[in-house]
Amino acid sequence: GILVGILIGLVIAIIVVGGLFATGIIIFKSTTTTDNGQTNGNSSNESSNKITESEALNILKSRVDFAEKYFTTFSNPCGEGAETDLSIQPKDGHHYYKSKQYNSFSQLNSSLLEYMSQEVINLRTQFTKENYLEQNGNLYCMDLAGGSLVTYQLEKTEYTITNITNNSITANVISYVESGDASMTEYNVKRNISVELTKNGNNWQITKYEGNKINFFDR
Repeated sequence: GILVGILIGLVIAIIVVGGLFATGIIIFKSTTTTDNGQTNGNSSNESSNKITESEALNILKSRVDFAEKYFTTFSNPCGEGAETDLSIQPKDGHHYYKSKQYNSFSQLNSSLLEYMSQEVINLRTQFTKENYLEQNGNLYCMDLAGGSLVTYQLEKTEYTITNITNNSITANVISYVESGDASMTEYNVKRNISVELTKNGNNWQITKYEGNKINFFDR
């Protein structure tokens, strides 16, 4: 009689618990584990935060466009619209450009960090504080003209994204470049750049920029 009573009790318990699940009173909450061992209640968070390929391509293009200007346009390190200031004494035969955007070298460097890591910024070997002058609340940069006045034209650029995560984008960028000076045939080249972007806070920085980039200052 005791055994029968136990079996009847188990059957009743199973029926009650099954009813609670069916009505949603009892549910299982899915969890995921992060790298530091913490659990998250929603397994879809990671996938929902991952950027799309279209978003990654837009980010990539904006950063590469900035890098192109940084590595090829002689006045860019002084900011857009920089003009020669003949009132500043030339140094080693180089004139200075006056920045219209920045008042100090550190302010300029901070602005560049919105687009590139310090390591990538320093790939431009002429980007050193010695080539800048801070005077009367203004920032000046030397022209460092050797080859900088050569114009060029991007015939076309191809972007191939190789990997996307929540915090990084890797890609290959191929550009077909023609010099604006017919005598400068060395610049009629196909360029292949390996690019890596890393998310730093809410900002995307170029953290790798390697290949046969055109750099008039370091040629």
